[in-house]
Amino acid sequence: MASIHWIALNRRDLKDSHNPWWAKCLCSEKNVGFSPKHDAYYCRECYAWLERNCGEETCEHCASRPLANEDAKQEDEDIETSLFLDLVQEFGALD
Repeated sequence: MASIHWIALNRRDLKDSHNPWWAKCLCSEKNVGFSPKHDAYYCRECYAWLERNCGEETCEHCASRPLANEDAKQEDEDIETSLFLDLVQEFGALD
């Protein structure tokens, strides 16, 4: 069943060039993670950054930072896949 999220935004949120409205964390409870690669905190549920980047084009942390923390998302997916494969190996595939 799909869940519905109601978004309450103001005009400033829509015009934020650093973090567009569709890249903001809308989770009711924050499960915070930290990315040393990008020197920033992010939501572990939706992978949205919880801090703005500095905007400097030469910053080693912010210049290559994507709109969402794709590295953490991929790492979580890899762990989930590995766990699933371990369970299948241990207990067999679902029929």
